[in-house]
Amino acid sequence: MDETAYHLGEVVCALKGKDAGNHYIVVSILDVHFVRVADGDGRRFQTAKKKNIRHLRKMGYIASEVKKSLEQTDSVTNAKIRHGLIQYCREKPVIIKEGE
Repeated sequence: MDETAYHLGEVVCALKGKDAGNHYIVVSILDVHFVRVADGDGRRFQTAKKKNIRHLRKMGYIASEVKKSLEQTDSVTNAKIRHGLIQYCREKPVIIKEGE
């Protein structure tokens, strides 16, 4: 797996713009510099946001249901996107800073 490439279904965090800090799932790869992302709620699949990959951080998690749906049908429901983000939140490691 190429560490620099983005993949369908991958959970990312926006680093720049008014949506900085929000988590999204990659729903399409436009070229080597741009992807489309959605969260299934405020940013739905039908209106996925075009983002420069330099403005995103990979979170190291791929939502398998979203990836499978995108590979099979080139489409995914907003409910599956939301579910993928919920699964990520449940499985992500909790980082405790020193002194907490």
